[in-house]
Amino acid sequence: MRHSASTCESEEPVADGSCFTPSRARCRAVRALPAEPTRSRPRLAGYLLALASCLAAVALWGTVYPVYGRAMRTVDPVTIGVIRNIIIAIVAAAGLLAIEGPRAFRISRRELALAAGTGIIGVVGFGILTFVGEHLAGHGSNAAKLTAVYAMALMVLWELAGLIQAASLPGLLELALVIAAYVGLALMISGGGISGLFSLQSLPAGALVLAGTACWMWYTMLFRKFTTWSVLKFSAITFLLGTAAFAAIDALAIGAHVLPAPHLGAILAGSPAYLYLGILAGAVPLILWNRSARVITPVNALMFMSVGTAVTVVIANHMSGYRENGTAMIVGGIAMILAIGLYSAIQYRAGLRTARPRARAGDRRPASELTPLR
Repeated sequence: MRHSASTCESEEPVADGSCFTPSRARCRAVRALPAEPTRSRPRLAGYLLALASCLAAVALWGTVYPVYGRAMRTVDPVTIGVIRNIIIAIVAAAGLLAIEGPRAFRISRRELALAAGTGIIGVVGFGILTFVGEHLAGHGSNAAKLTAVYAMALMVLWELAGLIQAASLPGLLELALVIAAYVGLALMISGGGISGLFSLQSLPAGALVLAGTACWMWYTMLFRKFTTWSVLKFSAITFLLGTAAFAAIDALAIGAHVLPAPHLGAILAGSPAYLYLGILAGAVPLILWNRSARVITPVNALMFMSVGTAVTVVIANHMSGYRENGTAMIVGGIAMILAIGLYSAIQYRAGLRTARPRARAGDRRPASELTPLR
């Protein structure tokens, strides 16, 4: 039995054959341990990488709504969502099989139940509620505006509730930044008119979109329960299970004549759009989004969804021949980006403040824990 990172200097052996390490030698052993690297830089790099992943994901998702608007002319939105999620699940599962091997699909019953519930919330809840709300909204850009307006209204209420509970100056600043991002987004999409989004006709569509967004954020937060799973494993298994439930619901709705049966010719004609929605605007942003889910807060992720909305509105306006107000777009974009950047910096500093007390508490552990026996 030998002590790691130390040399016994006592000449008197102990009964078990090992040698006693005096307190002075123990202190030298502890001091001889290599110092832990400074965590601020890796944490900052990981946080910036998570923000970049989230930004890339929402930018790719921002291209979804205009494509959906064209595809819904021949196929109902729920069936389009099923086709898209099947492609996402297949791509993610193929990547998991190639990278981690068949053993990655071996999970316990408890993990299976939790993954199935998470997949149903994220795939079925978000898919049905959001796409039906988009169908009621009509135009693709209107659906994107609904998502942003109602989701950011939820963020304002969230931050306001946290401010009332904490009654702190940082909470007031966070609320102001959320409102600033909200105003910046409103300036960017005001060319398309947001007053109609608050009319009585838009309330059902807005409620469905808001409920779907809440389901997706719930799916995002549940990822933190899968601490031993990789991003690819979580994405693949939850989407396999959730898509299976989604496809079953769609088949039952078609069999009950609630939804029209899609024509094979219409599906084949739209196959390029479905491949784009499933791969480049589906599997890729899903993995990027889940990559950032363990690092940034849900509210921070929701703020980044406004960037995807801006991308959607710009694409939809150009497709319809509408020319935006350049000044409003620039001012709104700058306000939104600055607000998101400052909010992310505040969240990062808050994470450092909560990590430092834990690190200091860990330094007070006994030396026997700092120098484990091998």
